[in-house]
Amino acid sequence: MSQPKTVQKYLGHATLQMTMDLYTSVMPKHLSNEIDKLDNELEKLSESGEEIIDSRYKQEKKNSIITFPGDSLVV
Repeated sequence: MSQPKTVQKYLGHATLQMTMDLYTSVMPKHLSNEIDKLDNELEKLSESGEEIIDSRYKQEKKNSIITFPGDSLVV
């Protein structure tokens, strides 16, 4: 891919902003794909967080039980 400044000079645009405004845009399909990717990553984080919370809860619950022969006491 060409450098934006090179494209500006080649096309004879007065400013880089003009080149960028004319030749860069987000295509609807590309935007949709990127939003889907972000949504998938956020879902993974959510699932991971739920797994961490569940694991810590189980560990705390396990640590809170004192076992005696034939009996259990929750502290």
